[in-house]
Amino acid sequence: MDGSVLIWEAGEWFLQRAGGRTSVLLQPASLRHPWVIYLDLRETYTRKRWRLWLFSDSADTELLRQLRSRLTLHKA
Repeated sequence: MDGSVLIWEAGEWFLQRAGGRTSVLLQPASLRHPWVIYLDLRETYTRKRWRLWLFSDSADTELLRQLRSRLTLHKA
């Protein structure tokens, strides 16, 4: 998943990789905590799955905070 970008746009999640951009659905197993974020994603059309672990030191602190906030709003 190196070089992949998770995008929230117009109420929908997208995963952008070297091969292009695809719509994904956030699965209920996804978790968010201050020290780790676990994303369980399923591609909308092909149903391919990706599971991502983001630890607190894996990205910019502010970007991880924004992602946790978006995930909290998504589950509400």
